[in-house]
Amino acid sequence: MTQYLIRSIEHNGETFTDVITVRDNERYQVVVAESKEQALNKADDKTHYGFN
Repeated sequence: MTQYLIRSIEHNGETFTDVITVRDNERYQVVVAESKEQALNKADDKTHYGFN
């Protein structure tokens, strides 16, 4: 089954929605961070997400 990434952006009261087909060789993660560097560190730290 095909996976899709749906992104919604609100701007001046309007909502814009993009639908992106996820390719077989792609992986997406969402992390909460204060900076781009911190986000990359969290994404690299698999123990943060319970992966072994």
